[in-house]
Amino acid sequence: MSELSDSMFTDMADILAGSSDVRNGGVMSPSDFMDVLLSFVNDEGAGLLDVSGGGVSQLSIAATESVAVPEVGDLLAIPADDGWYGVIVVARNRFGVALGIFREVFDSLTSVDPQYSTAYRFPIYSDDAQVLNGSWELVGHDENLLSAFPGEPEIYHSPIPAWPGRDCGEFGAAETPAGHMRLIDSDEARSVGITSGSYRQSYTGVFLQQSLNGLVRR
Repeated sequence: MSELSDSMFTDMADILAGSSDVRNGGVMSPSDFMDVLLSFVNDEGAGLLDVSGGGVSQLSIAATESVAVPEVGDLLAIPADDGWYGVIVVARNRFGVALGIFREVFDSLTSVDPQYSTAYRFPIYSDDAQVLNGSWELVGHDENLLSAFPGEPEIYHSPIPAWPGRDCGEFGAAETPAGHMRLIDSDEARSVGITSGSYRQSYTGVFLQQSLNGLVRR
């Protein structure tokens, strides 16, 4: 997953966002969504290794134990090699779950309290799968800490866009969750990592945990 291009994640976010209003403005049910996916799985172009075209009769979502989905303002503890990082849920939108990261490493899970910590400037888009499976702990809720981050974090695009017809300027561009674009200057491109090529639009939860030390200490 970590090797997929950033455009793959944003394209899938757009597809999933679009599926929420196809039925008279309502949210598509899981069973209806599985029916849509089934048509793609059974297409001859799918090229499944263990099932011939049209050989899948049904797709379903396995029921799991109900787990509270983290909300904006919830504080999470993400384990690292030498302790835990404090992270706050900043937003949930078509790009994913925006996480605000604090730079301090806490010695124990019970000591995670980032109210006096320095915030990493740019929220990171990820997912909440690691919370739902218990790998990341929900340790509190503090909406006062949201002021350290933008309310609707942008994603960035390099000067050479992944699709035609998109003007990303000389140094790159930033896009809001609503789809508004603005061109950035060389200083912003350098600070966010566009110039060096280190910037990523989104991280899987597992890859974000592996990358935290490098992110907050650079």
